[in-house]
Parts: sequence; structure tokens; C-alpha cells
Amino acid sequence: MERLSHSINYAMDVGLWEPIILSRGGPTLSHLFFADDLIILCKAAEHQATLVRVILDQFSRFSGHRVNSNKTKVFFSSNVEDESAEKLCSLLNCQRAMNLGNFLSLPLFHTRVMKSTFQFIIDKDRNKLTNWTVSNLPLVGRVTLAKATLMAIPNYFMQTVAIPKGVCDQIEQIAHQFIWGGTKENLKAALFNWKFCFQLITQGGHGIRPLQTQNEAFLTKLGYNLLMQPEALWVKVMLSNYKMNEMLLVQIKAKNGYFIWKPLSQVWDIGDIGDGRDIKFWFDNLVSGTKPLAEITNPTHITKANMVVRDLVLNNEDWNTSPLNQLLNEDIVKLLMAIPPLRDDMGTDQPVWRGSDNGICTVKAAFNELNSTQAWANSIKANQSTNHPSTSVHNRRQRWQPPRVGMVKLNTDGALDTKTGNARGGGVFRDKEGQWLGGFNRNIGRCSAFHVELWVLLDGLTLAWDRGIRDIKVELDNKEAVDILQDAHICTRSRP
Repeated sequence: MERLSHSINYAMDVGLWEPIILSRGGPTLSHLFFADDLIILCKAAEHQATLVRVILDQFSRFSGHRVNSNKTKVFFSSNVEDESAEKLCSLLNCQRAMNLGNFLSLPLFHTRVMKSTFQFIIDKDRNKLTNWTVSNLPLVGRVTLAKATLMAIPNYFMQTVAIPKGVCDQIEQIAHQFIWGGTKENLKAALFNWKFCFQLITQGGHGIRPLQTQNEAFLTKLGYNLLMQPEALWVKVMLSNYKMNEMLLVQIKAKNGYFIWKPLSQVWDIGDIGDGRDIKFWFDNLVSGTKPLAEITNPTHITKANMVVRDLVLNNEDWNTSPLNQLLNEDIVKLLMAIPPLRDDMGTDQPVWRGSDNGICTVKAAFNELNSTQAWANSIKANQSTNHPSTSVHNRRQRWQPPRVGMVKLNTDGALDTKTGNARGGGVFRDKEGQWLGGFNRNIGRCSAFHVELWVLLDGLTLAWDRGIRDIKVELDNKEAVDILQDAHICTRSRP
């Protein structure tokens, strides 16, 4: 098959093959190979049909394989007249197809995506039940089968498509009836609420994943790949089709869009500020979980619509609070103040996923972030790890340990007002004798307890560097922060 691909590519290079254009100003496509399936695309013209036939005949002579005319179909766009289509089919010795049908159960061409479009997924689940004898299975066996099969069948299709809520509800209903041993005609009483099955096993639930949340997790991963795989064909098509030429897509707007593009806009939360020269101050999402500032600000306050984040940074690489206080309310200003200072050595604004500390998106991490039950569990765990002395790296009852001779020791700590969300932090520098060499403290803004610790550490290390201190030891009382900093993989890909 590689020989056939080389022949088609050579014909394109010399200008003989005329491929199709996937979108206006977008990439071209001449052929697609998948296992033993082959799709050839070219202009509907006699000289192109002749060229296709010559290349296929040449491939058959070299490889010993022959094209099966009975299985080969030709599809034409609506712009091709019937007379021309019949002539081209005759040249290719193939039958004309009015529809390419399904590929891996998904229709290659479709109209509006509706609930009926995915009826085949519901049918797949129901067909599975016909081969199972529910009465012979214990409850634990029915739960395992429901998780591994009934709830897993939609996963393949969820990777690229937003499944309608009605389809998800119907599949979950089938699983619900199967677990409790009932049928559509003979329902049995459930022992507890179905939502309890969605809880984690460690919390007493069955660990079944809600389909809609699982679907959003797949789409979040798809959006992440949209940025991390710029050379992929589907990425080039999507970006060219929607005129998205920026290297960093902080926001996606799609009131009416492709069935992949529209759901992406609903789960998009990607972007990280570096030097601040690529992110638009008013129209991009600067803070995770908030809308663009243009949507929550008085329109009369919006000046310089094309202003980027860097325009509001002082020469000392910190925020210019004077115009911020005039343009935005106090809560938004505090959120912005908690964003690390922008420096040229931080590189350009880069794509990261804000749902994880290392900026890497996985389906599992996306699901845990989106799932309300898991999010609640994580918030409790985070509070325990950042607010209780028992989980700190160094117990507060322990005495201060001096550094070795010639080394400076930096102790930092942060505090968070749980009612207002305002954060403060500070630190001290001491030598081997415990002599005070310097200190600092300041208001940080509005952020989490975890980020307070990282902020104070950053301030301390910056101050130490400015004062020429190179041999330094750091102590902080947050185990989560220490674990993140000691992970070299995370530190090279993410900023606090």
C-alpha cells in the first residue's frame, strides 16, 4: 500500500493529480488508507479518472493484488451531472454510490445530528441483553457487566461526538434495569437511588460513570489534542474551516458550528499565560472558570479592543493595578493579581489544560475534574493537605533546623481567608546561626491555598536571586506543593 501512496504523491508533485480541497484555504486530500480500506479523492474529470485507472493497474502489476470492481464504489458531489458521472464510472469500471454508508458504525454523511442518529448505539446495548440470563447472575456480576459492556459501548462514539442527553439517559436506563434484574415490561424496585451507583467505589458506590460526564471528558481530551497535534489532518481541517489561525486558542465561540466544534466550545478550558503577548485581555479567558472580561464589564470601560495582557504589565513585570482598578471590579482584580508575573523568560503563551497541575489532559483526569462527586472529594482532600499541620512536610512542632555553613535558609508560609478568598504570604531568610537576613510579605490576591504556597515560594526565590543568593535551602509546609516541585516532569511543563 505504501507503493500506491508513493505513486499518488508523485502524481501530485508533478501536477498530474488534482486532489480535493477540504475547506476554503484549507488542506488538500488525495487518498486515505485504513487497514484494507482505501479512499481515493480527486477531481471529477475524465483525465483524472484515466490517471486513477493507470495508477491502480500499475499497482496491481507490481503487487499482484487486483481491485475488486464489485466492492468498489464511486461517489460524486452534487455538482456533477448524471451523464458525466456515468461516463466516469464506465472509465473506472466501478458502480456509482449515492451514499457511502457507515464506517465503524458511524455514517460518513449525515444531515442534522439528532437522537435518532444514535439509535444504533441503543440497539447495540439491547442486543447484548438478549444473550444474557439475568436470573443466573448475582448483583455484583450484573454491575460488572453493566460497567464493562453496556456503559462502555458508547465510548468509541463519544470520543468525537456529543451524544444527545436523551440517548445517554436511555442507555443508563437499560443498565439500571439490567442491574436490578428488571425488564421494560416487568420493572423491579431498585434498592437505592441510581445516582448512588455513580459514586466512587471508595465512597460506597458502584463506580459507574455518568455517560454525559464521560462524553464531556472525551471532548475535553479532543480539544487538548487540537492544540497538541497541529500537524494532524483533522486539526488542520478544523482550524482552517473556522478561520482559527492563532497558535493558542484560549476561547472557542460556536453558536452554530460543526457537531464536533460546537461541543468543544462548551468544555474548553485551555491556555496558559507566558509573556502575555498572544492572549487578548478583553476577549480571552484569563482566569479558569470565568467568562471573558468583555462579557462581565461595562462596555463603556472597554478601551483598545485589541489590547493584550502584556499591555497591562509594568516594567518590573508585575500588574499595573491603577488601570485595572478603574476598569474592573475588586473581585476580578484580585483574581488577576493571583496570576504569576509575566516575564520574557517565561516564553510565549502556551497551551496547557487547566484541570491538572502538570497541564496534561487525559480522559481520566478530565472525568475526575468534571464529575461533581469526584470534584467534591478532591476539594476535601485539598483542604486536608493544605490546612492541617498533620499533613505538612515538616511538623510545626519541630524545631527550626539550621542550614549548613555558607547556605541561606528560606522559610515561607501562606494564609487564606476562607470567607473572602483573599490570600497573603511571606517568608524569612536566615543563616546557619539563625540570624535574620531579610524577609517579605504581601497581599497576593484571590486564589486557592495551594497556589498561595507556590506564590510565596516564587516571591522568595525571586528576592533571593535579586540579592545574589545562589546557595539556598527552602522549607514550606505544604506537601502537595513539595510533591509538585519535586516532580521534574511537571516542573518542565507547567507554571504555578
